[in-house]
Amino acid sequence: MQVIGVVRNVKYGSVWEELQPCLYVADAQSDSAASYLILRLKSHAAALASTVRKEWSRLMPRSTLADFQSGDELLDAALAPQRVATGVFGAFGLMSVVLVSVGLYSVMAYAVARRTREIGIRLALGAKPAAVVRQVLGNVLAVAAVGMAVGSGISVLLGGFIASQIEGVSVHDAAMFASSAALLGVVAFCAAVVPARRMLRIDPQQALRSE
Repeated sequence: MQVIGVVRNVKYGSVWEELQPCLYVADAQSDSAASYLILRLKSHAAALASTVRKEWSRLMPRSTLADFQSGDELLDAALAPQRVATGVFGAFGLMSVVLVSVGLYSVMAYAVARRTREIGIRLALGAKPAAVVRQVLGNVLAVAAVGMAVGSGISVLLGGFIASQIEGVSVHDAAMFASSAALLGVVAFCAAVVPARRMLRIDPQQALRSE
């Protein structure tokens, strides 16, 4: 056989499979019947389905064209399990963000309630409410920063396992870590703002009389 060209590497069964050497042979020179045909079309594939089937039957009478799909349809079918898994993990991630927000808000509200007398004393002694709020917000963001640092460290340690499950995606993406940290920082700040603003309405006299 005469070699007439070299093509790029191709994956047939799955996008995750290892690259294998392949040889394309003309149908007239092949021992087995052709099983598929790849076409590059300028129009929509469905509009030419009947024409393609007719030409297939004329050119390759030894085999039957069982199915006709576009490249996008084949890619969607190949990536369907990964996309389902991505949706599930995304739902769990969203649930985690909601739980983090509720948890931070609850902790902040409890902290404000526990420190009402202390805050009242500080306000009575002349402390500015804005300074007290800034201190409390700073404490919350510091705790959140520690949590993000620990989480990022664990993610780096688990990077080897994650890399073995994901093809062609870097697990050490600085932009991903930065965006995740920024998201958690915003969540922590927003969850702490409402209880912290409640401090501005604390009456020092009532706070001193409370137990």
